[in-house]
Amino acid sequence: MSNIDPPQTPRTTSRSRLYELSLSINEYGKTSIAIKKIIHQIGDSIISALPGFLGDEAKVFGVPPHDSDWTPDDYRGAKFSTYRQGLLRVGPIQMGVAVAIPHLKNDGELWVRVVLDLQMEGSDISVQIGDGPIISGISQNYDQDTIEIICQAIFDYLKSMFKDPVRIATAEGSGKLGFRPT
Repeated sequence: MSNIDPPQTPRTTSRSRLYELSLSINEYGKTSIAIKKIIHQIGDSIISALPGFLGDEAKVFGVPPHDSDWTPDDYRGAKFSTYRQGLLRVGPIQMGVAVAIPHLKNDGELWVRVVLDLQMEGSDISVQIGDGPIISGISQNYDQDTIEIICQAIFDYLKSMFKDPVRIATAEGSGKLGFRPT
């Protein structure tokens, strides 16, 4: 992040309150960009690690968190809620994670999308899995063990959803869970 102040104009001299507001929005912008970079980095780490965690043949993609017309594909940056957001805000960033669950009786599979809420809490990161558990206190210098804890939480969340049909309906209704059979 740069320590360069925005240029002064006749309306924003160093002695004006308007200039102070200009400095404030400049800092806000720097902070929101820094947070976006941190959150996107851990999100990309989760997407990269989850297939290996689930097993050799696992298929996992980052998908749009709230697009009801998603397909199993690599959406790159569009897997984050910041993709089409316009003004970047300081706050939670959502990411869609799609996992293919193979059918045992045929060659079909059910794609399940879970939405993760990732956010900064002070200098640490927190990750909420769907409408379920929150993993807090994640250092910005997280390691592979931390990513594995998040992958385990995603696995546990998905497994638990199929044991409680009412919970599936609630999570699906809140936009935290979605399905695409193939």
